[in-house]
Amino acid sequence: MITQRIAAGLTVLESTAAPIEEIALSVGFDSPVTFRHHFTRATRTSPSAYRRAFRVPA
Repeated sequence: MITQRIAAGLTVLESTAAPIEEIALSVGFDSPVTFRHHFTRATRTSPSAYRRAFRVPA
């Protein structure tokens, strides 16, 4: 379940400029802190760093 939420977060990070707080809630985490924790654990990078590396310009 967490893996699916992280995967959904990857897509949103790549395709939008939505704040991390909004993304966390939209993919099913109770707080941005929890999202950041699980994201970093799964990907070995922070959501912000991932976005900088992989965001597709609009």
